[in-house]
Amino acid sequence: MKTGFFSKIAVENLRKNTRLYIPRILAEAGLLGCFYILLTLALDSRLSEALGGSYLKIFMMMGTVIIGFLSFILILYINRFLMKQRKSEYGLYNVLGMEKRHIIRILFCESLYTSIISVIAGGNIRHFILQAQLASYMQTAAGRNCCRVLLS
Repeated sequence: MKTGFFSKIAVENLRKNTRLYIPRILAEAGLLGCFYILLTLALDSRLSEALGGSYLKIFMMMGTVIIGFLSFILILYINRFLMKQRKSEYGLYNVLGMEKRHIIRILFCESLYTSIISVIAGGNIRHFILQAQLASYMQTAAGRNCCRVLLS
């Protein structure tokens, strides 16, 4: 069978089962966003210049590892849940004559597409949260400077 056939079936399955895949995509995107934020903060060179920054950097890296580990466990749980929900669909594919390797290719395409969407959404979440934090910091810093000017 042609590879395009499997990707078409995978896209159609994603459309039909959006109520199952939306929570997966949102969970992966949120976890990746948190992971990216912690990693960005941990690898920031300005952090080591601050008082106690080297310890903070170590704790941030430990947090990154912990979030990565918990994300892995949660994603495995979500995949197991999806497999149980769609067990009859895979059985139907098998009855209709699809070999196990073809069903695995369809599952791989579905996972690949949802993971790509999650990575893009997680990067966007990271970008927007970091921009909001920067804007908040700039307002706070500007407010402190204004107070200092008014007080002196």
